[in-house]
Amino acid sequence: MMLAAAAAHAQTRVDSLQFQYAGILERTSEKKIIKDGNISVGQRTEFATRLVKSTNVVPLRSGTVFGTQFRVSGYPQGASVALRIVWSYPSPGIFDRRTGTGRLRDE
Repeated sequence: MMLAAAAAHAQTRVDSLQFQYAGILERTSEKKIIKDGNISVGQRTEFATRLVKSTNVVPLRSGTVFGTQFRVSGYPQGASVALRIVWSYPSPGIFDRRTGTGRLRDE
């Protein structure tokens, strides 16, 4: 995984990205958000999660939720910054049964 932060405007400064954990997560709640200007389809779903097991190995099981948590530090506190997150997968990559296509990377 690659993380990159960009300041939202000239007055915003990013000092660090601190990795918290990576691991298997359990979804504890779900909330649909409609008309989000940052998502091209205008809708997204947010999930509250809890860490079940800290690991960097994802088991090959349907429904497994893997994620990370990190903290962005900078100035001013509470300011918005744009993050670019890139997930890279080892060959043969991730296969989507719905589309019949595979991929080695998600952004």
